[in-house]
Amino acid sequence: MKRERDRIRNLLLRLEGEPQGFLIVAGLLNASDEERADEYHLKLMADEGLVVETDEAVWRLTALGHDAVEALEVNAFWEKLKSAGPKEAYELLKGATSSLAVTAISKLMGWG
Repeated sequence: MKRERDRIRNLLLRLEGEPQGFLIVAGLLNASDEERADEYHLKLMADEGLVVETDEAVWRLTALGHDAVEALEVNAFWEKLKSAGPKEAYELLKGATSSLAVTAISKLMGWG
């Protein structure tokens, strides 16, 4: 499965928008292709410390994940990041969020 940057961003934004602070993804046995892709990308995000699985298929943002959302939530900034080369994207992020979030986002997106 390929890494999808837009899916990662959308999952981060969805998690932050959840009133209870949790996102539940269907178990893999009954999951659609979209839900499987979400699960895969949530696990990539967990690898970088942006989310944590609190129970089976129940995810929440970490403090680092909230920092990432703050950096990625503005559409114009996101479009600029996507069109930038890896070094430029890293530099843009450095001005937008904490150094830990810069490192996590850069690794997750393939920019660092």
